[in-house]
This record gives sequence, structure tokens and C-alpha cells, in this order.
Amino acid sequence: MDYLLLIFPIATFIVLFYKAKIAPLGTYIEDGWDYDTSRSLFGIAAVFIMHHHMTQCITGYGWNYKGPITIFNSIGLLFTSIFFFFSGFGLMVSLSEKKDYMKTFLAHRLVSVLVPFFVANVFYIPYCMLFTDRIQTVGEFITSVTGFTLMNKNAWFVVEITFLYLAFFVAEKLTKNRVVMVSILTVITVCIIFMSLSLGDDTTRVSGYWFKGAWWYNTTILFPVGLWFGLFKHRVMAFFKRFLIAIELISILVFGILLHEHLRIWQPFYLDSIMCIAFVMILLGIVLKVRIGNPVLRFIGKISYELYLIHGVYLMCFGFGLALPDLPMFAIVFALSFATAALLTPLDKRIIKRMLNL
Repeated sequence: MDYLLLIFPIATFIVLFYKAKIAPLGTYIEDGWDYDTSRSLFGIAAVFIMHHHMTQCITGYGWNYKGPITIFNSIGLLFTSIFFFFSGFGLMVSLSEKKDYMKTFLAHRLVSVLVPFFVANVFYIPYCMLFTDRIQTVGEFITSVTGFTLMNKNAWFVVEITFLYLAFFVAEKLTKNRVVMVSILTVITVCIIFMSLSLGDDTTRVSGYWFKGAWWYNTTILFPVGLWFGLFKHRVMAFFKRFLIAIELISILVFGILLHEHLRIWQPFYLDSIMCIAFVMILLGIVLKVRIGNPVLRFIGKISYELYLIHGVYLMCFGFGLALPDLPMFAIVFALSFATAALLTPLDKRIIKRMLNL
């Protein structure tokens, strides 16, 4: 039964590489780091994060071995690093290439991030009120509904990326020197990392306070890495093309060593961050040689944000709540998450469009 669970990651890999095209020897995918590629990678990252959370559920966060899929208990941070890197990369590329990008930046970014969060949050209210003890007072209800405490702990990314978007906006207003701007954002990100590190884990009954837990800081450094890559996009891409084999070999070596240690012991967070940087470097090299893209992948990319936000409620219901057998639980959570995300995405877009047109 444990080996049957591999159906899900295998199917994900098939979707990722279905109809993929390899660039001929000596050539590269010139737009390998473009918006379409990043959107497709967002979709796959969201699906693998679902694998991660469901594996945590069935293994008791790694204590119970469930066959090869158990590895997903420990590697969710790799896929979160994709979100952070391409978020930072996309911001800088858009700033450089789109005229008047900052005129509507703040409204567009905040509405696009927060509307799906609040819509998805509605799904968590009944479960948390009926089946958990995290909402016991009016104050806790208000903070939960408004997101000041997180019913959906996976939504920590929403809080952090919102702060980073605000920092991006402020930094751009402070200086038009892009190097200084990205330097300021790097310092701000490092400060957020160490602030979160100093706060420690959240052991409260509410268990949803901001900036508490390793997931708040172990991948965040990929955001400024993405900013720097976006700032010097053409130079960095030229460097990758010239030294691709060396970059990939070094990245694979560093990644392999640190992943081995990550799976064996609880290593310091900065080694996890370096591991995630190496993972993203490997990925950047791959998409310079392999053109990914197919209708299924594009569809998942379009609903990736809603998929990321909504799957937790079904996992709470059918995994942690009803404790269904592993295979049916995986299938039900996947099916309901995809169906709900597909329905919510156009709704969110409609609300976002109306709010931006006010």
C-alpha cells in the first residue's frame, strides 16, 4: 500500500515533463526563465507542497515510515524556495521591462495576494470553530477571520510575501538606484529572517501567530536572490550558458551533501537555505535546456495559488480529522483541492478585477 502512494509524485513528474522539448546541443531555451515557465513551476511547486503536507500527516511528521514517499515529509522547503525566488525575480524583471510598472504596483499586488487569501479563509472557519479549540473568544474569532492569526498555517507565505511587496514598494520610492534598492531589500529580508528566528516556535493553543516556526525563515533568502538575478538577468543568464555544466555539477554536489545532512539530522537553518539556493540553481539550469509546458501544466499554474491556499482545509478534514487510510486520503484531498481551486480562481479574478476598477 505504501508503494502505491508513489502514484501521486510519479504523476506529478509526468505532468511536468509531458511534451517537454530539449534544446539541441550547444543551444539554449532563450526565454527559459520567463513568466510562463515560472507560472508552470509555481503549479508544480504547489502540488509538491501538497505532497509534503499530506506526507507529514500520514507519517506523524516523519516519525512513522511510509515507504519512499516519506522523503516528502522533509523536502517541502525546496518547493517553497521556488515561490520566493521567482517572486523576487519577476518583480525586478517587470520593474526593468514594464513602463510605469510602479504606478499600479501596490494596489495590484496586494489585492492579487489578499483576495484569494480571504476567500480561502472562509473555508477554514467552520472546521476550526466546530472541530478545534483554537477559536474560543470573540477576539480569537476576529483575529482568525482577518488573518492576524492563521487558521490555515500554510498561509504564512501570504503574510511574508505581503511584507516583502510593501518593502519593495517603499525601497523603490526611496531610491531609483536599483543596486541600492535591492541591497536595502536584502537587508530587510535578513532582518525578517533573524526576527523570526528569535521568536522561536509557536506552541500556543491558537498556533497561528505570525513569524513563528522554521518555515517562516528557512527559504526566505531566496526572495533577494531572485531580486539580484532579476536585476542582472541578461548577465546572469549569459554566465549560466557559458558555465552551465560547472554550475550544475557544483550545485548538484552542494545540494546532495546538504540534502543528505538535512534528512539525517536537524541542521542549522542557514545550511537549509544554502541547500534551497543550490536546488534553485539546478532548476534554473534545467529550464535553460528543457522547455516545459503543456495544457495540464498551464492549467495547474493558473490555479496554483488557490491550490496552495485551499488544500489545507481538506487535509485537516480527511487526514488529521477523519484519519482516512492513506491512499483514499491522498486521492480525496487532491480531487477536492483541484476542484475547489478551479472554481475559486475565476471567482478571485473577478473580485480582483472589480476592486482594481473601483
